Amino acid sequence: MGPDVNAIANTTVSLYRGEETDEYADVVDTDVAPYKTEEPASIIEIPQPNVQSTTTPTPRVIRRARMRIKSSIDIRKGDRVKDERSGQFYAIDAVTPPLGNPAMDNDKRVDLRWQ
Repeated sequence: MGPDVNAIANTTVSLYRGEETDEYADVVDTDVAPYKTEEPASIIEIPQPNVQSTTTPTPRVIRRARMRIKSSIDIRKGDRVKDERSGQFYAIDAVTPPLGNPAMDNDKRVDLRWQ
């Protein structure tokens, strides 16, 4: 087992991937069995200004967060993250690979959106 996350971990997370069809033939996220559990991570909410949708003039607040997780974890855009401490689910908007540093194994940066 490799080193833990380099950032100060404030929670553990479970990672979910995949979709299935429900009883109404709708495609839904598979949240039954995570493919990774108890992974240490750092999740913090990032300030986000009010954004305005192109479909409505009403400003909205979109809650976003940033996660740092060790680089060896297979995590992709479209996966879902469950914060084990709070029970909150997040959608993954972007995964930024670690910078190439030969002296240390940096964390992946993952941009999250509340679900």
